[in-house]
Parts: sequence; structure tokens; C-alpha cells
Amino acid sequence: MKYYLCEIEHDNGNVRISIQKDLVIGITDKFLKGHEEVGIFGFAIYGQQLYPVVTHTNLNNPLFKFFLILREFALGVTRIVEEIDTTPIPVTHTIPHDRGFEKVAEYSAVILHKENIYYVYNTYFVQLPTNARIMERSMFSSADENQEFKSNQEHAHFSINEEYIIIGEKLAVSFKKVKNILPSNIMIHFKTDEFDGFVDYEKVLPVKDLDGGKFIVIIENLGYRTDNIRLTFGNVLTHKTADGFETYLETPSGMYKLIE
Repeated sequence: MKYYLCEIEHDNGNVRISIQKDLVIGITDKFLKGHEEVGIFGFAIYGQQLYPVVTHTNLNNPLFKFFLILREFALGVTRIVEEIDTTPIPVTHTIPHDRGFEKVAEYSAVILHKENIYYVYNTYFVQLPTNARIMERSMFSSADENQEFKSNQEHAHFSINEEYIIIGEKLAVSFKKVKNILPSNIMIHFKTDEFDGFVDYEKVLPVKDLDGGKFIVIIENLGYRTDNIRLTFGNVLTHKTADGFETYLETPSGMYKLIE
């Protein structure tokens, strides 16, 4: 059976874990900052979807460079050391669940590889990080880049300058203009002719409710509430009107008005 061998650096050391490859949908290094004030560290972006970032339990200030995409979340790790085909050594199923043994239950087996031990992690125990760091490109050493994980599995790299977010299947905005994505339950409902409420994010921002969704996409001076957020690429087109010019994004799935 194939496994990804991973490491997670944190303030108190380095954790080595392994994840069964069959559980992993894909791998990305694309990250969108979340709303830490309400416990959302951020999202990994993969296949035009957002996955909440989780990690190993009880790590102080872990460092993330890659995200392994699983069905419901993205597991943040510092590095993916190798993909191997091996048979792990199982941990006994008779471990007691009291007397301080709870921590052992996080691991189902161990893998011995090149004099290191990697614990097969039970992803049932993952948790949202309370504090964490994202490894910026400037932090990568040349050795890190030369040893960067290679795999036949799709590895999502994007150019932010070419990427757009479709909001509510109605509007498009450049990815670099998105300041944050917040949970919609922080919205204060206050209906006006133009807006449906507001949020307090750095300052009070009005919100347009597109479909009653669970997210609010924050751009410079406005928020859009929606359930439908996806990534795309496209061509920017300018259309002359009686009042001036309107800009649209042409994509394989249709044309969307571009928020400038």
C-alpha cells in the first residue's frame, strides 16, 4: 500500500507522520487566509474548491508549505518527504482509552524508513490550528527547492495574476483582490435599497446577499454573500456602453461581469 511520508515543523520540534495515498485527492500549496477571530485559520484551494486547513493535534505554531487534500479538509504539512509502497507495522487494537493512553490512539501503525519513524495518522483526530504559519517562497532554501516533493499525482500550482474567483455564478473578481472569506453568520442583517447587511472586518463593510450562502467574500470595500465560490481562468473583455465601458471575464463556463 502506498503512503505519503510527511513532516510538520512546530515550535517544539518536528512531527513525522504518514498518510495513506488512497485517502488523498490531491496536493496543493495554494492558501487563502481565513477568519482567525472565529477560529478559521484558512483554506487550501484545489480543483476550484476551498478546503478548511487542519493539522495534527496539539502543535504549537506549525509551519505549512503543502496541503494534502482529503474528502472534507486539507491537512497542512511542512514537507512531503517521499511517496513509498510499504506495509506498516500495526499498533495493537487493545490500547486502553484512559490512563493517559488517548494520544496513542491517534496512530494506527508506524513506518520505518531510512532510520526514521513515521506514524500512520488517524485523520479522525485532526484539529483546526489555533496558530500556524505559512511558508512563503522567500523562506525556501535552494536545497528545499531541489528536494521538493515530486509525484505523479496532480500538484496544483497557480499564478495569482491569471486567476479569478467566480462569486455566486454571477460575478468575477481577480484572486489577488480577495481580502478574506468569512462565515456568513457574522453578518448583521440591515436591509437597504442597495445592500442586505454589513460585517465588521477592519472596518464596517456593506454586504450584498447573492444567494443566502454560508460564505462572505470580502474585497476592498464590499462583501458578497454566497454558497458558490470557485476558481477559474479566463480572458478579460471590455464592452463599450452608452455610459462608458463594462468589463467581463470570458471563461469556458460562461461570461461574468468583472468586479474592478
